[in-house]
Amino acid sequence: MSKFKIIATMLLVFCALAMAQKPKVAVGAVGEEPPKSGALKGLSSQLTKAIVKSGKYTAVDRSEIILKQLGKEFKYQMSGAVEESRIKQLGKQLEVDYLCIIESSSVMGGYMLDVKLIDVESAELVSMGSLPNNLKNIEGLMSVAEQLSKELLDGAVSGGSSSKQGGGVYFTDSRDGKKYKTVKIGSQTWMAENLNYDANGNKCYDNKPANCEKYGRLYNWETASKACPSGWHLPNEGEWELLSEAVGGEEMAGEKLKSKSSWYNNSNGTDEFGFSALPGGGGYSDGNFGGVDGYSYWWSAAEYNSNSAWRRYVSYDGSSMDRDNNYKFSLFSVRCLKD
Repeated sequence: MSKFKIIATMLLVFCALAMAQKPKVAVGAVGEEPPKSGALKGLSSQLTKAIVKSGKYTAVDRSEIILKQLGKEFKYQMSGAVEESRIKQLGKQLEVDYLCIIESSSVMGGYMLDVKLIDVESAELVSMGSLPNNLKNIEGLMSVAEQLSKELLDGAVSGGSSSKQGGGVYFTDSRDGKKYKTVKIGSQTWMAENLNYDANGNKCYDNKPANCEKYGRLYNWETASKACPSGWHLPNEGEWELLSEAVGGEEMAGEKLKSKSSWYNNSNGTDEFGFSALPGGGGYSDGNFGGVDGYSYWWSAAEYNSNSAWRRYVSYDGSSMDRDNNYKFSLFSVRCLKD
């Protein structure tokens, strides 16, 4: 064999190994589009190119197959929209590690785009990017692929380290080594579970360590304000409102953010965005605890007055996410938001 052929063979082997190390993604678009525009097919093609350009994945455009298999059920992980078994079956059929599904929906004369990266082995949502409904035509829709791919693939975090495990992006808190699943909702990156850092001024529900493992710790407001690791913070009122808007508004935010299990009387949510709100309850000045199985309470960084601060909550008997104020010495959960 000539020296040229040996080098060529080595290069081919190297390229094959490099490709094999990158997860494979099938890209497809579903939903609504301007009449006779071919926007869904174009979006799929544009996003495939952008994902390949990122160098993180091997991407293939499979829009026609995905559209045929999923039809118009474009609200993935909304209650009853797409069964997890169908996602797993489709991933196996396409021989890929992930599905990247672009969802286009018509809203008030414009189009809103969501793009979701889904682990086909677990059918879990790994990451999400979205753009508002100010996209009016095919040119506007086509121009957003680069931005959407950046939102989708930007998993970098600070104050610890991040890794891909079991269908999600995880953050490791360098202070104690605990790992937290994270989720991107709209333009924000949230921890997808309550903080469980052992700081002064915290307790486990009913003083049982097992409840800290399941629901995270409960903090007074002063401790909550500085409990998040470096690169993360306790969200303020505007940031909580932005979360509500990203999932469709406060009236339905509770249902979409609640976990799919553990709620009283089977009042579970759809967990459409992977926020996974569990009913961890709270603690009070008399030393008692209450609300487990029925309520999720989270502190806001905003004070109400010198004695009280705002909190957000979702409940077993409602579909909204609401707010009220409570004494700062009360104990509630912390959800950290990436800076």
